Amino acid sequence: FLAKQACRNIICDFAVVISIILCSILANIVFKNIPTETMNVPDSFAPTFQCCDSSCHSSFPLDCPDQEEAWGRRPWLVDLGDTGGKPWVPFIAAGSAMFAFFVVFFDNGITWHLINHPSNKLTHGNAYNYDTIV
Repeated sequence: FLAKQACRNIICDFAVVISIILCSILANIVFKNIPTETMNVPDSFAPTFQCCDSSCHSSFPLDCPDQEEAWGRRPWLVDLGDTGGKPWVPFIAAGSAMFAFFVVFFDNGITWHLINHPSNKLTHGNAYNYDTIV
């Protein structure tokens, strides 16, 4: 039964996907009388934050309970110039981002030197430096 290596490799590679599909089929066909919780998915693909007014600083319906319907949805693109009256926020964020970059950069370099030490006797394939390109 499934003695060929190719069949075993396919099942091994797609085991999670196969199990999700099989369990979904079982839940919807065999056990359809048992209530199961499903994920709430909106009918349209749009931002979920609904605004009370055109400034879009307040959330509908929590911040404006007297309003019957939302003004609209938050736009897809974020205004990077709107710091909410706090002009120091981009500089603090840039400093934190530079610190994180240096930590990851040095971690990658130190790991590379430890792994490629001559005592490990590693040989490298054709795709050796692809991690740097990506």
